[in-house]
Amino acid sequence: MPKSRIRKKADFTPPPAKQATAIKLTNRSWVAPVMLALFLIGLAWIVVFYVTEGDLPVDALGNWNIVVGFGFIAEAASPCRRSGSDVPPRSMTPTPPPRGGRSLVPVSARPPSAQALP
Repeated sequence: MPKSRIRKKADFTPPPAKQATAIKLTNRSWVAPVMLALFLIGLAWIVVFYVTEGDLPVDALGNWNIVVGFGFIAEAASPCRRSGSDVPPRSMTPTPPPRGGRSLVPVSARPPSAQALP
């Protein structure tokens, strides 16, 4: 009986070293001072409105001065929101279960067409 050929294994070659990629960092040191400033402006706007009994910030606005103050406070959170091309949008659609994986929906809750599947 003839001997079968033995396959020769290729010599191990390590993968090429990956080049270090430059990380794009933006200087966001302005975020905290802007947030603090907007919050304090809104708080001061409301306090001045109450202390002067509605005369000082803008007399023509009347009670809308409170809304302006809370608007400044709400905008204090705006520097926290990251927007732009550096952040990809997040998909809000759920990912389907893997093929052959078990579904989390009980069999009794599945539509009749899906109950027949193995």
